[in-house]
Amino acid sequence: MEGRIKTFLPSKAYGFIEGDDGKSYFFHMQDFKPATARIKENLFVAFEETATPKGYRAKNVELIGGQIEYQEIFDGFRTSRKGKPNGTDVLFSAMVAVGDKDLDLAKRELAYMANRFGCNAVLNIVYSKETRSKGNYRYSYHNFTGECVVMSQKRFTRNRQLADQKNREVNERLQQVDANYREYLEEERRKQRMKSLVLMVGAGVILAFILISQLR
Repeated sequence: MEGRIKTFLPSKAYGFIEGDDGKSYFFHMQDFKPATARIKENLFVAFEETATPKGYRAKNVELIGGQIEYQEIFDGFRTSRKGKPNGTDVLFSAMVAVGDKDLDLAKRELAYMANRFGCNAVLNIVYSKETRSKGNYRYSYHNFTGECVVMSQKRFTRNRQLADQKNREVNERLQQVDANYREYLEEERRKQRMKSLVLMVGAGVILAFILISQLR
């Protein structure tokens, strides 16, 4: 029978194969031929299916030749306080920091930033709260930092055209994400220059007022 390695835990030296029959087969590294085979999730394998009191098990597992590796970007959007899940790759990463008096708005702003870049996840999210004041008014201010990423997973196929197409799609996605991020950085630089200009003009007005007052 043939199937695909669905999960593999190197530290435990075992995993599970999803057979073409839809069943899940347990395997141990010792079940591979040769035992030195480089085992990765999503690789296609051929094996002998057996039944045990604990469930189905794969024996005499062999990697199927001619497999081509490609990257596939996850659909949907994910958030996590932790780093990338096992078996995934980060193809783009950018740290962002947002804040707002409204907790929900601050959360949405973090997701908005990631979507603006074209990322599909925010990882390593850190939350903090501080007390600010304006005159006699005191209020809570909610801060979030996070790593906006494009997260993918290695896949394998025996179809060269499919692998090339998938890799082109990933490269085009990354180019767009990089362009979006550069545009954001340029907007931030323009805002900073404008703030500096306003401060300079304000300082000039105050200085001129002082000089005029002294001349009187």
